[in-house]
This record gives sequence, C-alpha cells and structure tokens, in this order.
Amino acid sequence: MSKDSKGFPLVCKEDFIYYLRDIIATTARYLIRLKRYIKELEEFNESKDLNDDISKMALTIEYESFFDKIRYVETVLMNLIGDKTKQALSYNKFREIADKRMSKGLELNLEKLSDEMKKNLNRFNNWRNTNLHIPLSLLSATRELAEHRVAENPELFGHIPNNPIYVDQYEFQYSSLFIMMLDSNKEFYGNLRKMHQQMKRDYSKLIGESVYVVLDRKKVMMIEDHITINQMSNEKNLRKDL
Repeated sequence: MSKDSKGFPLVCKEDFIYYLRDIIATTARYLIRLKRYIKELEEFNESKDLNDDISKMALTIEYESFFDKIRYVETVLMNLIGDKTKQALSYNKFREIADKRMSKGLELNLEKLSDEMKKNLNRFNNWRNTNLHIPLSLLSATRELAEHRVAENPELFGHIPNNPIYVDQYEFQYSSLFIMMLDSNKEFYGNLRKMHQQMKRDYSKLIGESVYVVLDRKKVMMIEDHITINQMSNEKNLRKDL
C-alpha cells in the first residue's frame, strides 16, 4: 500500500480510473443538490420580494434552514475537490499523486494543469480549511466590535458581563444576507462546474475516449449496501488508529 494513499493504493492506471470515477460521480450528485438548493433560495427571495429592498426582513429560521443545508453540501464538495490530508479522497490528492507517479514513469496520459486550475485547486483547499474550523480571528473581531459599541454608546449596550452568559437569538434577518448567500453560492457553483469539467477531461485522458456522465435513476438504494459500505469504511479507519 502506498504511503501517500492509505486505505486505497494508487499504483496502476486502473486504480486511478476507479478513484477519479468515484469523485466525478459523487461530485455530480452533490452538484445536483446544490443547484436545487440555490433554485429554492432564489424562489424564496423572489416570493418575499427580498431582492427589491435590502432593508426588508425574513425569519431567521428560514435563513438558518437555507444556510445549514447549503453549507453541508458545500463542505462535502470542498473536501472532494480541495482536501490534501493524508486520508483524503479528493481531486487535489488525485492530481498530486498522479503527477508523482507520472514523473516516475507511470503512463497516465494526463496533461499538466493550467496555472488557473492550480490556483483554483489552492482556493478550494483554502476554502475547505477555513470552513472546517472557527478561526481565532473571528473571536478577536467579535470582541473588538463589542468593546467598540460599548465605548461608543454605553447607555445602549452597557457592560459585557462575565455572568450570566447571554446567547443572542434573533427573530429576523435582513434581506441582504439572503441576497449575499444566493450570489456567493451561484459563484461557488460556477467554480465547481469548472473543476468538474477538468476532472472529466482527466478521466477521458485516462480511458482514452470521451467520457459521458449519465444520471442512472433508481427507485431506492439497498439499505444493506449503505450499512455495509459504512461499516467497512469505519472498520478500516479504526484499524489505522490502532
């Protein structure tokens, strides 16, 4: 088993084909979900006339519902494309390992990534790293803003107590947040499509012919398959930790 691909050795061309095929298929599934959520958000904004006036408000629970489900899909896609950790399944790791193997003589027939694509991969890695943790800079900025408001208007904001701890809960959010969420996710979706196209170009080079991605609609996934796949994956991870 290769040191840089624990859990799924990338040794021969067939390994790379299987690895990239799975990433392409999984990315396609989550792109469909993201596109659906973007459409739902767009329709919601239009139904509430949020696009016409940034001072309008909508329920926080609506904002959180869109934010949470979109963020989950975003996180999966950022990992699928940008993750560079040792145990990662990602396009970034695929290219990293493929380039190493080709430099040592393995014939994969992949073309070098353009500078723009390399920059995009780095962006996805940075986005992935940023979204998977809460940066200390956020805590620092929150404290600075709170102290500034207290100093600026002590009668309105008052002293920040150590006890009790107040948890802010807002009933509404301004429409500008809904608009920004829609715009940023449309841009993100466009970047994802570009990366997906690059994956398919690589795959076509691997198999020596143009690849077609076809939606194979089925009624239901066998629950036994779902459970078995997850159990096998968990067992492999547990063995690595021992």
